[in-house]
Amino acid sequence: MNSKKLYILNPHRDDFIWEPLYYRFLKRRPLKKYNYLADIFTEGKQIELIASDNCSGIIPEKLLHIFPVFARKLIISFELKQWKKLNAIDSEYKIRWLDKLNPKPEDNIFFFQLYNLRYANSIFQYLNKFNKSFVHLSHYYLNTIEVSKQLHKISNIVLCGDSDVSSHPFFQKYFPWYQQEFLLSPFYINERFQCKVPFEQKLDKIISTGTFHPIEEYPQFSFLVKDWQADSFHINRRTLYDQQENNKHAITCLNSPWAAPSSSWWKKIFQSQKVSQKKYFSIDIVEAYNQHKFAIVGEEICGFPGIGTFEAMACGCINFINPNTVKGILETDEFYIPFTQKISMLNPLDYNFANNQEKSNRGIQFVQTFLSRSACVSRFMKNFIN
Repeated sequence: MNSKKLYILNPHRDDFIWEPLYYRFLKRRPLKKYNYLADIFTEGKQIELIASDNCSGIIPEKLLHIFPVFARKLIISFELKQWKKLNAIDSEYKIRWLDKLNPKPEDNIFFFQLYNLRYANSIFQYLNKFNKSFVHLSHYYLNTIEVSKQLHKISNIVLCGDSDVSSHPFFQKYFPWYQQEFLLSPFYINERFQCKVPFEQKLDKIISTGTFHPIEEYPQFSFLVKDWQADSFHINRRTLYDQQENNKHAITCLNSPWAAPSSSWWKKIFQSQKVSQKKYFSIDIVEAYNQHKFAIVGEEICGFPGIGTFEAMACGCINFINPNTVKGILETDEFYIPFTQKISMLNPLDYNFANNQEKSNRGIQFVQTFLSRSACVSRFMKNFIN
């Protein structure tokens, strides 16, 4: 029997696997794109949950670190108790502290870099006790330079993500020090995304979806403007949003800003956490995808694809995709239309809408076999546990 364990660090802080407390307070919908990890946790004893005193989902980290360690642990302990209740995790299950853990030489740790690297200097000595530290790079376009510096301190690090971005220009610019294997740990596609309308009955149009953050609202990310001439973390989504009037004959644009512009900091927080997201997620996205033959879901500037790309594919849409963003997932273009030009040059009239039903069928089958919940569980077990 395999006694090796994988410890997941600070699962209460974000909505990647479970629902954080503050999402319930703000009435935000958790995405839980990697919720299949909860299946592994529930069904066996190979995954354990641990916490560190630098991460809270109810108190901003900057405020949290005003308190001494013992007080931070009291606060987080209370949060973890309520978090377990919210997510139907056995109240008797004990989430241990990273700094009190004595892992076996073969044990590994897994965490998402987002949030976990804030005020994290105290945790690196503990991470290096494990055999391997698996770090998922979701959202690494945020504070990229600092993220790279922090991760470089972890001697046993193995990076992973939704696709293999190791050859992507963005990754290579900021992570030149990383020369190891890049593991695949993608999101899963919820089974509600299904093709319900025959291909020939769909509209001969492209649907464009996904939110974007206008960078001018976030001066701390000016390095993206300097290095990449970017106006958003999702450049193509913003371009399609800005040009929607000119393209409405061929493209149904459902893109929207994540938060409406505001000069007030407290309004920005409220809008970014609640208002715009609520409006975007009120759309019946399954129905919208099922009405269209084609889709484009702009990728992240850092090279990862949007989950909407594969949700649309599951609904029978044929996607316009930059091949450099789906390495490790889609190795051939039999499932999509390669598109590497500027998004402003996208002209649907250049493509034959009539003879693509086979490509649509192959895409549906691919999602069902490669990105289903069970397939993601099997892949994660192989790459990170067994």
